[in-house]
Amino acid sequence: MRYARWVVLLAAGIGLAPAMAQDVLVLAGANDNPNALINGVFDGSTVAFRPEVPSGGTTPGNVNYLYFAQVRAHRSATPGCTRIAQTNDGNVTVYAMGPGNAIAPVAGSPFTTGPDTEALAWSPDGGALYVPLYGTSTVFVFTVTCNGGVVTATAAGTVALSGVFSLVDAWVIGSGPGTHLCLAGRTSSTVGCFAIDATTRLPSTSPVNTVAVGSARGVRFALNGCGILAVGNAFVSQGVRVDTKGFLTLTSTAPNVAQARYGAISADGTLAAMGSDDNGFSVYAVDSGCGLSLVGTDQSAPADPYVMYMAFDSRNRLYVADSLENRIRVFAPTSTAIGPAIASVLTSHATTSAPAGLDVVELSLPDALFADDFE
Repeated sequence: MRYARWVVLLAAGIGLAPAMAQDVLVLAGANDNPNALINGVFDGSTVAFRPEVPSGGTTPGNVNYLYFAQVRAHRSATPGCTRIAQTNDGNVTVYAMGPGNAIAPVAGSPFTTGPDTEALAWSPDGGALYVPLYGTSTVFVFTVTCNGGVVTATAAGTVALSGVFSLVDAWVIGSGPGTHLCLAGRTSSTVGCFAIDATTRLPSTSPVNTVAVGSARGVRFALNGCGILAVGNAFVSQGVRVDTKGFLTLTSTAPNVAQARYGAISADGTLAAMGSDDNGFSVYAVDSGCGLSLVGTDQSAPADPYVMYMAFDSRNRLYVADSLENRIRVFAPTSTAIGPAIASVLTSHATTSAPAGLDVVELSLPDALFADDFE
């Protein structure tokens, strides 16, 4: 029997009713002015969208224009301490999911960073949020705590990195506070990982090593150290392996449907996907050596909606944001085929120029808890 779900509107945000174990929370940015957090629940057959949560920030909000942005979620085993982050134009909004699964911005949000804030990465323990600034080599670091169910974010400092420039994407590897912050530099055409100080949460200024990735756009890693990188100036995705010391080794490349943009890799490291600057995406099987092999491509999105952002859930279902088309699709790919979409739903946003950024995570009873390793 399927239990009914309901929405409770709160003064500072929204409430989501407790969800069944198979339900997945879908999060995306509105790509609008004012900006907002799009959120809905996938029940295995469709996505039911809830009222948006105001971010307090903006993006340009132009019709037929995609402002590069991200949404990232982090789980906490402590009720009331789950958290979400979303980029706006020049700042970042941090949300908490409290009692009753209410999503609301934390005190001080949005936090000023700078123009072209495009990327986000949580530490594995949720205690730090890393915000690279595009057009620079600077990373903003926020420490995030939760006491008595109250989430607090505090600026910890900025770090200027060497070896990478025009930072467009980031990921933290390791456990606890994380061992290394890995970043993609578009202008430098490099990807590098920087050791993280477990006390200050700040990354070192020099990378362990860098690897050459043309017009690097995306960087994603699974728990087994396998990853996928976006070769932004070619129709190519790049496989990569990272060791516990943050040393990167490129593996194999595989074709992408168009110029590669942002990707995703399943938590078990067996499947990966890459978005593009066009109307399609590609899915890959990942072997034990972290090499990529093309499973297939999908170009079923009409027009040219920028199919850039995607994420896997723990069942290896793939969620795809059709930006500028106001739609999210869900697939169940395997190592041999992508298959047709099992859901294709317009979001609740009022204009068609959404979504930007995407994250997903299972909901559980009695509290909604985020999984650690998702886009």
